[in-house]
Amino acid sequence: MDDVDLLTNAAHQEQHARTLAALHHIHALVMDGNLDIGRHVVKDLLPQWLSFHFSTMDATFALALQLTEMGREPSPLMI
Repeated sequence: MDDVDLLTNAAHQEQHARTLAALHHIHALVMDGNLDIGRHVVKDLLPQWLSFHFSTMDATFALALQLTEMGREPSPLMI
C-alpha cells in the first residue's frame, strides 16, 4: 500500500487497524465465554464491514495498483 501514493492510504490503514483492534477485543470476550457476541460479529458485522471495505477502499486500491502496473501514475486524489 505504501508503494502507491493515494490520499486514502491513511484512512484505509486506519480501517484495518480499527477492525483488527475490535476483533482482538471480541476474541477476549469469546475466550471469557461470551460466544453470542462472537457469533454476532462473525455472522452479521464482519460480512457487512468486509463488503463495504472491499467495494470502497479495496476497489480504489486495486485500480491504483492496476494503473501502476500499466506504467500510469494513479492520481493521489483517487477516491
